Amino acid sequence: MSNIVELESVHKVYDMGAVHVPALRGIDLTITEGQFTAIMGASGSGKSTLLNILGCLDPATEGIYRLDGQRVDRLDEVELARCRRSKLGFVFQTFNLLHSDTSLENVELPMVYLGIGRRERRRRARAALETVGLADRTEHMPWQLSGGQQQRVALARALANQPRLLLADEPTGNLDSKTSEEMLDLLVRLHAAGGLTVALVTHDPDIAAYAHRVVILHDGLVVHDQPSPAKGGPAIPHIKTIAAAAEREGAPR
Repeated sequence: MSNIVELESVHKVYDMGAVHVPALRGIDLTITEGQFTAIMGASGSGKSTLLNILGCLDPATEGIYRLDGQRVDRLDEVELARCRRSKLGFVFQTFNLLHSDTSLENVELPMVYLGIGRRERRRRARAALETVGLADRTEHMPWQLSGGQQQRVALARALANQPRLLLADEPTGNLDSKTSEEMLDLLVRLHAAGGLTVALVTHDPDIAAYAHRVVILHDGLVVHDQPSPAKGGPAIPHIKTIAAAAEREGAPR
């Protein structure tokens, strides 16, 4: 299996004028093709910053990022946009659907920017909606769908371009517990069926347990990287406990 993500000593510092705020302090991370990885951390740990870097939405201040073997840190804005469209799929906590478009049209939209013809766009969009169980909702508007159905439309849209990496940012944050479980089960089935590479950001250990692997950040550092309990690994300790252990062992701050 090849590596989809390779981060080497990645730092991110936000310039707030007279103050420089370090968000990532030297991240080394590899995600292999077909792996389902959960990225956890408390507020301010750096997990959202890491997701933005993985998604080519924000550049690292320092370090190397390779996506599917390509040096992302060397790309210009046009090349970054092309990389996002062709290699990445995004699912966010807010569904980000166009309320004036049908489910089918929402799923088609990313393919328009790739220059895919209308007939092929329609074919892929219908197939993606069928994959997420919404074959009978293609002509529905977002306001005619439940929250869980809207998130499944967003997932179909993310899958339509056949991405190398699916990034999910708290994808169940606006869903009730039953719908959240259904959404996560769907992600697991899609991953198992097609070998989809997934990086899921969450603060909830129960959600992280759906993944193969759990990476925990604290103060911009990786302090835990182990198999998920659902996959036979150790239980996930409390984030503060992990951070305290890292400090005792002399981890850099």
